[in-house]
Amino acid sequence: MPIGSHILHLADRVDILIRREKEILGQVKGICAQIRENSGTMFLPELVDVFMSLSTKEYFWFDIVSPSISSILKFRSKTVPIDLDIMDLLNYAKLFRKIIDFRSRLTATHSSEVAATAEALAKYIGFSERECHMMKIAGCIHDLGKLAVPNEILEKPNKLSEDEFYIIKSHPYYTYRILETISDLNVINVWASLHHERLDGTGYPFHYKGENLPLGSRIMAVADVFTAITEDRPYRKGMSKDKASQVLQQMAQNSALDSNIVSTLIIHYDEVDSIRFAAQAAAFKEYQEFKRQSGHINWLQ
Repeated sequence: MPIGSHILHLADRVDILIRREKEILGQVKGICAQIRENSGTMFLPELVDVFMSLSTKEYFWFDIVSPSISSILKFRSKTVPIDLDIMDLLNYAKLFRKIIDFRSRLTATHSSEVAATAEALAKYIGFSERECHMMKIAGCIHDLGKLAVPNEILEKPNKLSEDEFYIIKSHPYYTYRILETISDLNVINVWASLHHERLDGTGYPFHYKGENLPLGSRIMAVADVFTAITEDRPYRKGMSKDKASQVLQQMAQNSALDSNIVSTLIIHYDEVDSIRFAAQAAAFKEYQEFKRQSGHINWLQ
C-alpha cells in the first residue's frame, strides 16, 4: 500500500478523535494514547513515531482546529501550476462525471447523456470545435454539486418532500461555488452551473433572466431537460419523440427554454437522440464494470 495512503489513514483517525467542542490541548494525551495503542496494526510504526514528535508541539494542534485552517494550508503549500490542454481537461471531467453519477444507479448515465446532447446541440448551433469540447466538459460536471446531496434523496423512489426538494435545488449553487475557485474554468462554470435557470427568471438558484443567461447555459438547460425526460430510469421508460417534443416546445412557448435551441433540437431530433442513447449505453457499461470491480474489492476486504 502506498505510503501516502498510510499517512491519510493516520490523519483521518486523528481528526475523528478530536472533539471540537472541547479545548484541544487537554485532548492530546488521550489521542496519542489511542494512536500509539494501534501502532503496528492499524498504523505504520514509523509514521506513529513522526506523529508523536509532532504531537509535542502546541502549534500542531492549534493549526488543526483553527478556523483559518484553509489559509494556513494555502500558505504552507507550494503548488506548481499544471498546464492542461482541452483534451486533458475533458479526461479529468470524465473522471469527475463518474464520481458524480456512479453514486446512484438512478443517475449512472445522466451526465454522459447531457454532455453528449449539449455537445451535439453546440455543433448544430455553430460553436467552434474548442467550444464544443468545452460544452462537453460542462455537461460532464454540471451536476458536481449533487455530491452535497444525500444518496437517500437521490435514490428516493417516491415524491420528494418540500425539504428534500430544497436540498436538491442547492446542487447547481454548489457546482458554481466549487468551480469558481478555478478562474480558468469561468466560462465552463457558467455553462454548467446555470442549467436550471430559465429565460423568464423562474429558474434557480440565481434567477438569471433573458439576455443575462449566456447561450452556453441555454444549451445546457435544453440538454438537461431533454435528457431527463427521454432517458430510461429503473422505475420508468423515457418519453417518446412526440411527447418529448411537445414538452420541450411547451417550455419554449412559456419562455422557460430558448425557442431557437429547442427548434434546433427538434429539427435534428433523431440524430441527437441517437447520440444521447449511445452515450447512455456506453456509460451504463462503464457503471456495470464499476459495480463489478467494487463488488470484487468488497469481497477481498
